[in-house]
Amino acid sequence: MTSPGERVEVTAEELTAAGTGAVRIAEQTQRDASGFSGTQEAITGLVRGFDLVAAGAECEASWQRAIDVTAAKLALDGDNLSVNAANYVATEAQNTANLRGTGSW
Repeated sequence: MTSPGERVEVTAEELTAAGTGAVRIAEQTQRDASGFSGTQEAITGLVRGFDLVAAGAECEASWQRAIDVTAAKLALDGDNLSVNAANYVATEAQNTANLRGTGSW
Protein backbone atom coordinates (compact mmCIF):
# COMPACT_ATOMS: atom_id res chain seq x y z
CA MET A 1 0.00 0.00 0.00
CA THR A 2 1.27 3.45 -0.80
CA SER A 3 1.28 6.55 1.35
CA PRO A 4 -0.51 9.72 0.27
CA GLY A 5 1.62 11.49 -2.29
CA GLU A 6 3.77 8.42 -2.90
CA ARG A 7 4.23 7.63 -6.56
CA VAL A 8 3.83 4.14 -8.01
CA GLU A 9 5.29 3.42 -11.40
CA VAL A 10 4.52 0.48 -13.62
CA THR A 11 5.34 -0.10 -17.26
CA ALA A 12 3.02 -1.40 -19.95
CA GLU A 13 5.29 -4.44 -20.25
CA GLU A 14 4.85 -5.20 -16.55
CA LEU A 15 1.06 -4.88 -16.86
CA THR A 16 1.04 -7.16 -19.90
CA ALA A 17 3.22 -9.72 -18.13
CA ALA A 18 0.98 -9.63 -15.05
CA GLY A 19 -2.10 -10.02 -17.24
CA THR A 20 -0.62 -12.93 -19.16
CA GLY A 21 0.43 -14.55 -15.89
CA ALA A 22 -3.06 -14.20 -14.43
CA VAL A 23 -4.61 -15.83 -17.49
CA ARG A 24 -2.13 -18.72 -17.31
CA ILE A 25 -2.84 -19.27 -13.61
CA ALA A 26 -6.59 -19.26 -14.29
CA GLU A 27 -6.24 -21.77 -17.12
CA GLN A 28 -4.01 -24.07 -15.04
CA THR A 29 -6.39 -23.82 -12.08
CA GLN A 30 -9.31 -24.92 -14.23
CA ARG A 31 -7.29 -27.82 -15.68
CA ASP A 32 -6.16 -28.95 -12.23
CA ALA A 33 -9.64 -28.69 -10.73
CA SER A 34 -11.11 -30.70 -13.61
CA GLY A 35 -8.58 -33.46 -12.98
CA PHE A 36 -9.69 -33.85 -9.37
CA SER A 37 -13.42 -33.78 -10.00
CA GLY A 38 -13.60 -37.23 -11.57
CA THR A 39 -12.44 -39.01 -8.41
CA GLN A 40 -15.53 -38.18 -6.38
CA GLU A 41 -17.80 -39.04 -9.29
CA ALA A 42 -16.20 -42.50 -9.54
CA ILE A 43 -16.60 -43.15 -5.82
CA THR A 44 -20.20 -41.95 -5.84
CA GLY A 45 -20.99 -44.34 -8.66
CA LEU A 46 -19.60 -47.29 -6.68
CA VAL A 47 -21.35 -46.68 -3.38
CA ARG A 48 -24.68 -45.08 -4.17
CA GLY A 49 -27.09 -44.55 -1.31
CA PHE A 50 -24.64 -43.46 1.36
CA ASP A 51 -25.49 -39.99 2.65
CA LEU A 52 -21.84 -39.21 3.35
CA VAL A 53 -20.88 -39.96 -0.25
CA ALA A 54 -23.71 -37.79 -1.56
CA ALA A 55 -22.65 -34.96 0.75
CA GLY A 56 -19.06 -35.34 -0.45
CA ALA A 57 -20.18 -35.17 -4.05
CA GLU A 58 -22.20 -32.01 -3.40
CA CYS A 59 -19.28 -30.45 -1.54
CA GLU A 60 -16.96 -31.21 -4.43
CA ALA A 61 -19.46 -29.84 -6.94
CA SER A 62 -19.78 -26.59 -4.99
CA TRP A 63 -15.98 -26.24 -4.81
CA GLN A 64 -15.74 -26.96 -8.53
CA ARG A 65 -18.25 -24.20 -9.27
CA ALA A 66 -16.41 -21.77 -6.98
CA ILE A 67 -13.06 -22.57 -8.60
CA ASP A 68 -14.52 -22.21 -12.09
CA VAL A 69 -16.05 -18.82 -11.27
CA THR A 70 -12.90 -17.55 -9.57
CA ALA A 71 -10.67 -18.76 -12.41
CA ALA A 72 -12.95 -17.11 -14.98
CA LYS A 73 -12.80 -13.82 -13.07
CA LEU A 74 -9.01 -14.06 -12.82
CA ALA A 75 -8.73 -14.71 -16.55
CA LEU A 76 -10.94 -11.70 -17.27
CA ASP A 77 -8.86 -9.51 -14.96
CA GLY A 78 -5.71 -10.72 -16.71
CA ASP A 79 -7.18 -9.90 -20.10
CA ASN A 80 -8.19 -6.47 -18.82
CA LEU A 81 -4.65 -5.77 -17.62
CA SER A 82 -3.26 -6.66 -21.04
CA VAL A 83 -5.87 -4.57 -22.88
CA ASN A 84 -5.28 -1.61 -20.56
CA ALA A 85 -1.53 -1.85 -21.13
CA ALA A 86 -2.04 -1.84 -24.90
CA ASN A 87 -4.43 1.13 -24.62
CA TYR A 88 -1.91 2.99 -22.49
CA VAL A 89 0.85 2.45 -25.04
CA ALA A 90 -1.41 3.58 -27.91
CA THR A 91 -2.62 6.65 -26.01
CA GLU A 92 0.90 7.60 -24.99
CA ALA A 93 2.11 7.29 -28.59
CA GLN A 94 -0.79 9.39 -29.86
CA ASN A 95 -0.29 12.07 -27.20
CA THR A 96 3.43 12.22 -27.94
CA ALA A 97 2.73 12.59 -31.67
CA ASN A 98 0.15 15.30 -30.99
CA LEU A 99 2.49 17.27 -28.74
CA ARG A 100 5.35 17.00 -31.21
CA GLY A 101 3.02 18.25 -33.93
CA THR A 102 2.17 21.38 -31.94
CA GLY A 103 5.77 22.12 -31.07
CA SER A 104 5.01 21.71 -27.36
CA TRP A 105 7.32 18.76 -27.00
